[in-house]
Amino acid sequence: MPEISEACAVSQNNRIRRTVSASLLLTSILGAGSACLFAVFPQEICYVVYGRSNLGQLLFPLAFLCPLLYGQTTINGLLNGLGEHFFLFWSHILSSLITIAFVWFGIPIWGLSAFCTGWFCSLLAATILSLRKLKKRTGVSPSLFDCFGRPILAGIAAALIIRLIIQTSTPSPVLFCGTLLGMGILYLVFLGALGCLNEDTLQLLKRKRT
Repeated sequence: MPEISEACAVSQNNRIRRTVSASLLLTSILGAGSACLFAVFPQEICYVVYGRSNLGQLLFPLAFLCPLLYGQTTINGLLNGLGEHFFLFWSHILSSLITIAFVWFGIPIWGLSAFCTGWFCSLLAATILSLRKLKKRTGVSPSLFDCFGRPILAGIAAALIIRLIIQTSTPSPVLFCGTLLGMGILYLVFLGALGCLNEDTLQLLKRKRT
C-alpha cells in the first residue's frame, strides 16, 4: 500500500496503525459479505451464471475461502508496504507446500474436497502468520469480534432475510439482481448498526475510490 510505505518512510506510527486497522476491517467487511452471498445463494448464482442450479453444491464450499482470500491479499499489501518481502516469500512457499501436500495425498482419496481443504488450510496458515508479523511490526492486534465477528453477523442477517423473502420465487437474472441489491442495502444497514462503518474505514474507502 502506498500510504503504508509513505507513513513508514516518515515514521508516522499512529498513521500506520490507523491505516492497518481500517484496512483489516474493510477487508473483513468485503470478505464476510462475499462469503455470506456464496453460502446462502449458491444455487441462484450458478443458475444465473451457468444455467444449472445443481452446481451450487460445488460453489458452497468456496464461500469459506472468500474472507481468507480477501484478507491475505490485503495483509500482503500491508506487509509489502512495511518492507517485509522476505517474510512474504517464505510465507508463500509454506502455503504452497501445504496445498501440494493435500493435493498429492488427499485427492486420490477424497477428490476435489481435498484440494478445497488444502487451499483453505494454506490460506489460514499464511493469514495467521501474516497477522502475527503485522502485529509485531505495527502493534496492531485486531479484536476478533470487532474486526471479523460483526461483519459476519451483519452478512448472515442480511443474507438470511433476503433468503426468506425469495425462498418461494423462481430463479431468474432479474430476481438475482434484486437479491444482490436488497442484500447489499441490508448489509450496509446492519454494518452501520453494529458500528463497523467508522470514520477511518470510510476515509480509507474514499481514498481507494479516488
